Amino acid sequence: MAPDTRQVSESIDKDDAVLDTSGTLEARLATTQAEVEAAQRLRFEVFYREMSAQASPEMEAAGRDFDKYDPACEHLLVIDRADGNKVIATYRLMDEKGAATVGGFYTAGEYDIAAMLKAHKGQKLLELGRSCVLKAHRTGPTMQLLWRGLL
Repeated sequence: MAPDTRQVSESIDKDDAVLDTSGTLEARLATTQAEVEAAQRLRFEVFYREMSAQASPEMEAAGRDFDKYDPACEHLLVIDRADGNKVIATYRLMDEKGAATVGGFYTAGEYDIAAMLKAHKGQKLLELGRSCVLKAHRTGPTMQLLWRGLL
């Protein structure tokens, strides 16, 4: 069963979600469950179909890439307004508050980051992960907009 991702940030007003635009492209934070799921479908397309990663049976059935961290994250999207608001790029963003709700940062499961976390205690931290861009949109303008959204 897919994890519950209904914890989309309620602190982000739809009007404040748009971070930047370039032509028909828009960088924004997901404000609805449907937008989070669109990001997860894009991740599934890139990671599992294109790059041949091995999906769990639950992810395969759902056609989405998801894990326990998704509900604790904000989801940065680049959408193409000329293509029905299709999500063409995404980044998953987790701060220390979100990490605390799921037992720590994703990276801590892959690397020993305890010393880094201790050295930066009290500072605002942001983990960037699960970044991907739809193959047809891997261009300078899309990447620049994705990075401007992060800024």
